[in-house]
Amino acid sequence: MAPVLSAGGYGLTAFGILLFFSPVCHQDPARLFWIFGGPVAVCARCLGIYLGAAVGAWIPAPRRVLLAGLALFAALNLADVLTEAAAWHGNWKLTRLILGALLGLAAGSLVANSMKRDVFSASVTVR
Repeated sequence: MAPVLSAGGYGLTAFGILLFFSPVCHQDPARLFWIFGGPVAVCARCLGIYLGAAVGAWIPAPRRVLLAGLALFAALNLADVLTEAAAWHGNWKLTRLILGALLGLAAGSLVANSMKRDVFSASVTVR
């Protein structure tokens, strides 16, 4: 929303959003998507993680599958980080977005399904 708000004349609000996300994301301009001439508040990978987690929260799946997916997608993200650091490839924002979305999908679904199970078991035991 930061670029949209900035383009709409709400620069201070856009700056507040960027400031809010600065502790959790490096916000390297080369790794950000730019919309309407302004940067998105988080890098491509973080954006993917957030979007994936939002979608994943609505997807039920067995815990074992989600844990395996979480491990696989975390390993793929790490491999992407290491291969770029080794200069095997360049700045692939779309790859970062997709890998982040897969990681967020597994994590969001795992957290949401764990919360649903805890709420259900708590409501069953209360009399």
